[in-house]
Amino acid sequence: MQSELTTQTPQPQPLNEDQLLALVTRASALQQSGLNDEALKAYEDLQAADPEGRYGQMAQKAIVALRGKGA
Repeated sequence: MQSELTTQTPQPQPLNEDQLLALVTRASALQQSGLNDEALKAYEDLQAADPEGRYGQMAQKAIVALRGKGA
């Protein structure tokens, strides 16, 4: 009897506090450098990594502000 093997894609591990803070720092530095498209992507990544947390909420506010600037 052959058994079917199912391949499961491993789920990404949640980011820890230091990793989230590194994303915040990167996004902020990009924004302050005038690289708004790159900052927007970094904030989107941050929001996806911490959708219900304080960093995700901060990222959402930054995303709204950047989109208002035409990023």
